[in-house]
Amino acid sequence: MLSRNNTKFHLQRMEPQKQHFTIKKFSVGVASVLVSCTFAAYSNANLTARADENATTDETAEVISNTANDSNVVTLSGNSAGANSETPASSTPSSAPASAGTQSTENTTTTKTAAPAASSTANTQAQTATTVEPSSETNENSSSAGTQASEAATSEATTNFENATSEANNNINNAENTTSLATASANEAATSQASSTTAPISTPSNEALTTNSVAPADETTQSFGESALTALAADTPVAVAETTNETTVSSWADLVSAMANSNYNIINVNGALTATSNNSIGSNGHTVTVKGADGASINFGNYSLTATGGSWNVTFDNLTVTTGVGTGVIDLNATTGTNTVTFKDVTATGTSLYGGGGTTNVIIDGTTTSTVDNASTGKANTYSATSREANIHSANSVTIADGATFTLNRSSIGDGINLPDGSTVKVGDNATFTVNMNTNNATDSARYHNAGIFMEQGGSFITGRDSVVTMNTSIGQAVSIGVKRPADSYTDTDRWGGYTENPTRYDGPTVVTFGENSTFNFTGRDGFMLGDNATFTSGEYSTVHFQNKGRGVALDLGDDSNIIISKHSNTLFESDGKGPNSSTATPSGGYSAYNYIGVDENSNILIDEYATFRVILTNRGDNDWDDVISLNSQKTASVVSFTSKQGAVVDIRDDNTNFYAELISFPLGTPTATINI
Repeated sequence: MLSRNNTKFHLQRMEPQKQHFTIKKFSVGVASVLVSCTFAAYSNANLTARADENATTDETAEVISNTANDSNVVTLSGNSAGANSETPASSTPSSAPASAGTQSTENTTTTKTAAPAASSTANTQAQTATTVEPSSETNENSSSAGTQASEAATSEATTNFENATSEANNNINNAENTTSLATASANEAATSQASSTTAPISTPSNEALTTNSVAPADETTQSFGESALTALAADTPVAVAETTNETTVSSWADLVSAMANSNYNIINVNGALTATSNNSIGSNGHTVTVKGADGASINFGNYSLTATGGSWNVTFDNLTVTTGVGTGVIDLNATTGTNTVTFKDVTATGTSLYGGGGTTNVIIDGTTTSTVDNASTGKANTYSATSREANIHSANSVTIADGATFTLNRSSIGDGINLPDGSTVKVGDNATFTVNMNTNNATDSARYHNAGIFMEQGGSFITGRDSVVTMNTSIGQAVSIGVKRPADSYTDTDRWGGYTENPTRYDGPTVVTFGENSTFNFTGRDGFMLGDNATFTSGEYSTVHFQNKGRGVALDLGDDSNIIISKHSNTLFESDGKGPNSSTATPSGGYSAYNYIGVDENSNILIDEYATFRVILTNRGDNDWDDVISLNSQKTASVVSFTSKQGAVVDIRDDNTNFYAELISFPLGTPTATINI
């Protein structure tokens, strides 16, 4: 028999029923929560709580992470101890703990602390995973501290237990905002279990706790884990996949109705559709893809889809289309926002592929072909954005996407791409762009000034890395940017190519740049006719090949311009027939204009390190004053230069029989001219 007040022996009898503590880590997407139990019994075995000699003031129990060697080290994943570290919102909870004390989530190692959760004796025993090792100070004072703690805290045990339980439940429900370390009073923990093994104290009922007196450890852990995860999931954002709404149409009316409905973002075209009128698709701009099944087609005839409002993002995918008007497939002239029209794996015939106006960017993707064979001749001499119904016109930019292939064929009079001033044509990395002009080999006088790409007062033509551009322009031009074109009545039989000795050039700026390791091939009469403030650049390691047929030029730039043959690039300029021929005895150019390669005031030609610049002209005849390369700088203050750097190869050949024809020429007079070779 033991006396009623013999607390020491009561504590000794309690030792076999000592409580164990565990740290549970629940991965719930936005946070990992540390849940610890707060009740402990003093013993001289392997579980103690730290208390001071007086044991009248509550001390904080150390919370130890369950590690491989069960060492008593607190480990926090974050910037510092006590830091709150969250996982990405898209993370998902694991279905089961990875180990007894830690639940893992892929790529997630951060933890988040929470206030201790209360538990009954049975639950605490069932969830045992990690034991807090005793410190030497605790061993020395455990007996006296335990005795005083039991006497001081007995009257408050039940109240503190209820408060701890309520606080733990609240902290679990708000685990995302919890940042403090789990703490508990060692005195209260000891008191809560101060009873005989034959008569364990009863605990208040709580729905958050498992009340079974005995339960296997794994079952209890699973029950508690599900409870914590359920509470946390209520506040956890869930990533929702974008909803795809699609419909299938088999008539023009169905297509118009579906495009006017902003709820649809994919419209599948089944069979062959034929337009019956210019139908409006509304003013509620949205993103929509018109996608054809194998063999699907749309014959627009003399009609187009018409939109207002903005902004529209329309993709035509895997379709065969036929157009009959200059606006092409869709008219965006009345829209107010910025639009994007994409043609992906489209085969188009008839008139323009796109000419719908608005602030619109045209993107070519996949393998797309535009063939124009029935365009009207348009208004002569104007060369406005809609003139002669180019394959693509009236857009702010045309971009051939990375890896895409675009083939532009044209037999009708007019340009391939005709854009407003300041626009851009861009060929992406690894993309292929092929232009075939005058495919029926017609001889209309207007065709001498049709271009693959045209912007009247300035703009840009840029190709990407490893891109391939091929231009076959017959008796026309490859690129004309920043120069006013002659009237249709002028042909190549006229000296200066019909441009006159002092053509009208605009200030631009004008930029032509071939990308690194890109390839450019040209076959035709005129190559590049550019305005003032123009720059032509062959990218590093690029391959550039001009094959001029007839009396045309390769590069003709205005004032303040530069021709840059970049490092390691390989350029070959070949001309066959730039001179008098069977049709005319008139020279094709002169020292002041329309030379094969030429720049004007304050301009430069640079052949950079290890680049190759080879120019070969044949069948020139007796062609007076028509120089091969001309730096036509006549103003007093002008400075011009021709420079080749280390390792560069400069090879210029000309079979012109006239005494006054030169390979590289500078005007006589006061300008400063420099040749560095």
